[in-house]
Amino acid sequence: MKNADRLKTVINLCPPEGARLAFDFAQFGQSEDKFPLKIFDQNGLAYCLMEMKTITPFALNFLSPMELEKYDTFGSKRKISYVAARIALKRLARKLSDAAMQADATSIETVEAEQAHPVLSFLGFENNFHCSVSHDERFVIAVAGKSKIGVDVERASEKLIRTMRRYMSPKEMELAASSPLGRLNAAVRVWTLKEAASKAIDLSLAKAFSSVEITDIGETESIARISGSLYQAYHETIDDHIFTIIEICTIGNALP
Repeated sequence: MKNADRLKTVINLCPPEGARLAFDFAQFGQSEDKFPLKIFDQNGLAYCLMEMKTITPFALNFLSPMELEKYDTFGSKRKISYVAARIALKRLARKLSDAAMQADATSIETVEAEQAHPVLSFLGFENNFHCSVSHDERFVIAVAGKSKIGVDVERASEKLIRTMRRYMSPKEMELAASSPLGRLNAAVRVWTLKEAASKAIDLSLAKAFSSVEITDIGETESIARISGSLYQAYHETIDDHIFTIIEICTIGNALP
């Protein structure tokens, strides 16, 4: 089965009219111009944002043999988000490096055999950046930085209110209840910050719920205490989707 046919069995999308197997990433809809994430831009955060609906069956032609091998282990729903994440990471690599701009997409590796976390690796660019990726039903976002970094996107939902006790401490629930943003908007910022932090520090989400303490909740910036240090996180909003990035470093966003 050809790569395009493998994904076409998962998502009912037709390739662009006249498209060739060799077409470039420009065929996928990059969303930074349509949906500028100004807070991320202002704070020098490197990211690639795409809408899930732009991923076509031909996307599999940009995956490496290792990426395709892992793809085949997933169920139908997981396959779609997995491919979207790979494309976003590869596009991000091309933003970060002139070498990546010239590299064949299949040579930009985003997985490692013994590692669950995404990577950005290709000739001349190995392990120079930490990266993270997240998606919801509408968007996929990839981020990268010189320090450990995590990202999450979540659509605001009343479910986050009903399950607050699962992921918030009593003090955090008080913060959310008294927030001028409203309890739901505060709750989704707490959730996405803890999930982004769990990716950045390589911690299970369940452990992050108790070990990552949110000390301040803001519309575009929040503060989390992790292992005794305070770190700044950044939020962006598109419609009812909240994006959160946190970078774990000793200079810059680590607060006294």
